[in-house]
Amino acid sequence: RQMCIRDSFGTRGIPDSIRRVTGFGVHTFKMVSADGGFRYCKFHFRPTQNTTHFSDQEATRMAGANADFHTQDLWDAIARGDLPVWKLYVQIMEPEQAETYGRALFDITKVWPHKDFPLIEVGQMTLNKNVGGSLS
Repeated sequence: RQMCIRDSFGTRGIPDSIRRVTGFGVHTFKMVSADGGFRYCKFHFRPTQNTTHFSDQEATRMAGANADFHTQDLWDAIARGDLPVWKLYVQIMEPEQAETYGRALFDITKVWPHKDFPLIEVGQMTLNKNVGGSLS
């Protein structure tokens, strides 16, 4: 069987830019307030730009033409002022919910269902500066 690029990256293929990649933390964090109260949370980043992907042919061509394409694309976009932006969301789990949720609370192979723990928008992340010279 010949393996195609989609086999490794699912049905959507390889993202055509890191600037449009959805991200999330697999780890569960504990947010603690000044009074010692806490909640568990997971972080999610959603790009403000549409998510788009290479075709298999484009991905194969780009891998041969510029193995650092994604880094170059990100660097160049920031340099020209086309700043990549992601909205930041959290999922929150109350300590009482965690008591009945079981080991999946900290299992990095499990996701928290959005219907039970909806995404709450809390801000955004903008990459607005290239640091350390140029990529050339």
